[in-house]
Amino acid sequence: MPQLADDAVAMADHLGADRVHVIGHSYGGFIGQELAIRHPDRVRSLVLVCTGPGGLGAGEDPADLGAPVPADLAAALASAPASVAEAAAAMLPVLHYYVHRYPVAELARRMRAVVPAPAAMARSMEVLAGWSAVDRLATISAPTLVVAGSYDVLLPPAQARRIARRVPGAHLVELAGSAHFPWYDQPAEFFTALDA
Repeated sequence: MPQLADDAVAMADHLGADRVHVIGHSYGGFIGQELAIRHPDRVRSLVLVCTGPGGLGAGEDPADLGAPVPADLAAALASAPASVAEAAAAMLPVLHYYVHRYPVAELARRMRAVVPAPAAMARSMEVLAGWSAVDRLATISAPTLVVAGSYDVLLPPAQARRIARRVPGAHLVELAGSAHFPWYDQPAEFFTALDA
């Protein structure tokens, strides 16, 4: 995770951007937290969408994590597909977990443009298994917005609350009709939250 955060800073350097607005969704939120912790002088503001702070921190209880990921979704995420086609096929049966109001068939159509990289997916899960920002979140100094979807079972609102409790001055918005992709479920509410 530190390498991914440093890579994001290297990209900002390449683009000539000194201080940047960082928005991270899901895994991108893990990277966003690490970036704000490692490079506080580079982050103008931080938006964390449907994400969590990683493994348990000091004083946390497993109940703080929220409900466990549904078994079929956990199995799909833990699968080790041998090809792009296998990776895409593994996700189709669990796409309904990613949206609450948005039509699943339309999401499936949109997802056809996404080309999963099996090796990268496997490595990302290895990295995540050993990462936690919980005990370092209090060092984040950038203005921070945390957005959760009330129907998100991948990274439930309890995960967003873990972040919001620890980042000084963080603002938490829970979208009551959204799952893991709130810009599809509640676009007006989602973008209004980002504009605030």
